[in-house]
Amino acid sequence: MPTTGSGELFPFSCERALVVVGDKCWFIRKDSTRLTPAFTDARSFSEGLAAVCPSSKPRKWGYINTDGVMAIVPAYHKSGPFSEGMAAVKLLDQEGWQFIDRAGKVAIKGSFEDVGKFSCGLASVRVDGKWGFIDKSGKFVIPPKWDKVGEYREGVVWL
Repeated sequence: MPTTGSGELFPFSCERALVVVGDKCWFIRKDSTRLTPAFTDARSFSEGLAAVCPSSKPRKWGYINTDGVMAIVPAYHKSGPFSEGMAAVKLLDQEGWQFIDRAGKVAIKGSFEDVGKFSCGLASVRVDGKWGFIDKSGKFVIPPKWDKVGEYREGVVWL
């Protein structure tokens, strides 16, 4: 897709690519047609949904589907990618992170200081400055006692 000025084209995900030119973001299909209107900020698609921030004031994140339709209404201060059916989000009026499902409903209520994404059924979360891992019910499977952790993959994690 030709553009005037510098910009970035991110890798295709869910057959859509994120394009950033200046202070605008949008998505294109493989045939280079534009999928969506411009957003203030956006992240690549993951599991058929992409986090988008429609405007800078108020700066709220939501999610669109691969047709460019708003699937989860912008209501979040911060948002992460979907992984294993859940995404980490942070509400404007709350200090910590929690997880939502693909319908935008709270799946794991929490006030985690920081979070990773789900992998092999577990997600890293930080509580009281220490990292551990929770399962999809929100229960700690590996207690928070490490200063740093990596992503849980194939039954192992680096500490």
